[in-house]
Amino acid sequence: MKKIKIVRSLILALLLISVKHGMAQDKAAKEKQELLQDAIAARYTKDASFAQYKRTAINNNLNYWVGNKLADLIAKWGPPTRTTTDGGDGNIIVYENTQSRTTGSYSGAQLSWNEWGEITNYKPAQDTRQSYSYTDYWYVYADKNNIITRVEKGRK
Repeated sequence: MKKIKIVRSLILALLLISVKHGMAQDKAAKEKQELLQDAIAARYTKDASFAQYKRTAINNNLNYWVGNKLADLIAKWGPPTRTTTDGGDGNIIVYENTQSRTTGSYSGAQLSWNEWGEITNYKPAQDTRQSYSYTDYWYVYADKNNIITRVEKGRK
């Protein structure tokens, strides 16, 4: 009877230890998850702040031209991609810059066999190539006196 009580006590002690160990692991995992979430939130805040700074810098640079002569901008930036009317007395000149890139590589399949015609090695072809293209554009609006009234930037 005494042996049964000792075994029962040992089993109960082991169960308690394993439960506490599991709780400690859960607590550590939860703390790790919280640290990760805090790091992500801090990175997001930093990136958002940097993006806002860059947008402001770009907008300020573009807004620099507002009130200046269209001829001055063309002298600085070069001839526009195209020119159109704004439907009234003004003009819109458009600058476009298209970027296209291909990255990655291709390697053909490899196959080797022994003197009996049995395939001893086969490596399938691998194609990691990818390409993309985008166009940055700037719309420059000028009034009938060719004074710049607005500059817009975008990407397609």
